[in-house]
Amino acid sequence: MKEQVLRFTLVFLFICVCGVIATPPEDPIQCASKNTKCTITNTYGMFPDRATCNASEVVYPTSEEELVAAVASASKNKRKVKVATRFSHSITKLACTDGENGLLISTKNLNKILNIDAKEGTMTVQSGVSLREIMAAAADAGLALPYAPYWWGLTIGGMMGTGAHGSTLWGKGSAVHEYVVELRIVTPSGPKDGYAKVRTLDESDPSLNAARVSLGVLGVLSQVTLKLQPLFKRSITYVTKNDSDLGDELLTFGTKHEFADVMWYPSQKKAVYRIDDRVPVSANGTGLYNFFPFRSTPSVALAVVRSTEELQEALHDANGKCISAKLITGLLSGIAYGLTNNGIFRGYPVVGYSNRMQASGTCLDSFHDDLITACPWDPRIKGEFFFQTTFSIPMSDVKNFVEDVQKLVELEPKSLCGLEMENGILMRYVTASSAYLGKSEDAVDLIKRSITYVTKNDSDLGDELLTFGRKHEFGDVMWYPSHKKAVYRIDDRVSVNASGNGLYNFFPFRSTPSIALAIVRSTEELDEALHYANGKCIAAKLITALLSSIAYGLTNNGHFHGYPVVGYSHRMQASGTCLDSYHDDLITACPWDPRIKGEFFHQTTFSIPLSDVKNFVKDVQKLVELEPKSLCGLEMENGILMRYIENPLDLGFSVFC
Repeated sequence: MKEQVLRFTLVFLFICVCGVIATPPEDPIQCASKNTKCTITNTYGMFPDRATCNASEVVYPTSEEELVAAVASASKNKRKVKVATRFSHSITKLACTDGENGLLISTKNLNKILNIDAKEGTMTVQSGVSLREIMAAAADAGLALPYAPYWWGLTIGGMMGTGAHGSTLWGKGSAVHEYVVELRIVTPSGPKDGYAKVRTLDESDPSLNAARVSLGVLGVLSQVTLKLQPLFKRSITYVTKNDSDLGDELLTFGTKHEFADVMWYPSQKKAVYRIDDRVPVSANGTGLYNFFPFRSTPSVALAVVRSTEELQEALHDANGKCISAKLITGLLSGIAYGLTNNGIFRGYPVVGYSNRMQASGTCLDSFHDDLITACPWDPRIKGEFFFQTTFSIPMSDVKNFVEDVQKLVELEPKSLCGLEMENGILMRYVTASSAYLGKSEDAVDLIKRSITYVTKNDSDLGDELLTFGRKHEFGDVMWYPSHKKAVYRIDDRVSVNASGNGLYNFFPFRSTPSIALAIVRSTEELDEALHYANGKCIAAKLITALLSSIAYGLTNNGHFHGYPVVGYSHRMQASGTCLDSYHDDLITACPWDPRIKGEFFHQTTFSIPLSDVKNFVKDVQKLVELEPKSLCGLEMENGILMRYIENPLDLGFSVFC
């Protein structure tokens, strides 16, 4: 397993459960007259704000040429545009058109698989192709999209727009967009381009990471190319355990099993662990995962369930909800949640090809039976009450989250039974993403970092900066131009088994006696008033030497024993303990606190593309040659901190002075 897969968050998804065997859902776009005077909603029949989203017209392009024409017309006429899929499973609408002049562009007919290259392991599809179609076509070619959401009624464009994902810490992670290697997107443009432009973005173009998760605001996806893997089998076993150690289990469970997730029933004090791993294609089994709540359900049964829910709510019948929750979760467990092998569940593990085990949604295949059956959440019937909330929790906080929920259950044991009627809390693992709007949190409890500071002459600083950030994952550089020195932070991810309990409590961010700060400030002011550059240079050398001698605040078990210092990421990446100071009437304070005579503080930040950074260094060095003491005042405040950042245009520095 690559080390990078240990960067992740957990996602908790509250989902509805109940179902049995539907009329397919209707198109989310409805128009009063052919393709004009239209409204759009989501598959649940209502956006959370309960406001109708109107548009004057909808178009259904079938090719990239037709898509370009639609975007160009809207751009030329300054019309607001909303892109829609045939499923519309988004929870929020994000933005609406303006009704009278707004245009909907549906990808419903952009539904063609354009190319499959089995040798290269790639597939190119139009943006309206569904997850189910991708999985099936890939399997026919002996390939697999390794990770995906559990509901197959989603389009590739929709999944990329929202950052949809499955559950894993392995490979590149569980988000579908991580496996996109090229795309074509149609964006508005000026008259010179005919008011629309087709842009092709591949892995050599940094802008790909902007388009991988775009919320639909950059343009309309036309085509997407996915990097696939050879078809494989998966083995699934569900294990139910007491939730007493759930907080600890979550920290390691995702690293042990490639497709792991956990369903949690807090009021029942139970957690269901999905042990889901890749196995050889020679493994015996023709398993199928037809998740029970995603099947067609008799509408009369759904009406009974909904009426029961409403009655329990009206009567504040917590006991009734708890009984219902146990019946529902017991039923799901008894039928293995929809897992079968040759049509029957014979016990765990259930083994089958990936495309048959990773997603389901057979209620989309229902007969047109006048709503005798339907998807459980279909708004045209009195179906289940459906409300979905998704949020991410960094691993550093997940144990606290679990404990907080458990304390809530201790205070009110029946408080979450209503949630468990809808199958509780589904927890999926998600890695941090390279996409700019993908998941950004790292799994801080499951990676360690190793830090070493090295001081060198700055004569080759310009050249060093071009490569240092690529050699060390968290590398940065502090520069003291007047001293002609640079301090390189060699900071890398290491195995969690690496020895060390390091802590980075950066010295300048600690509480400081106010009287000491006043002395420093008075000295600064006197040096400034007397234009005493020598004094500033002496002070700068003393301060930087002090910081170096105490390793800038790095310790291991409370002491600095030498480099490298190794510790968990959340203890090494940021600090600021002066925020935790006692209320001591300002005897101590953060060094920059304006209520005291603290340090003179001025921060300037600017970015420099790597193509220019060598010239920047040379220019500063020339300044020091002309006036050797000119930047000593800057070095009294720890010089210039240079940090690497990446953006859609270039890789550059954020420079703090």
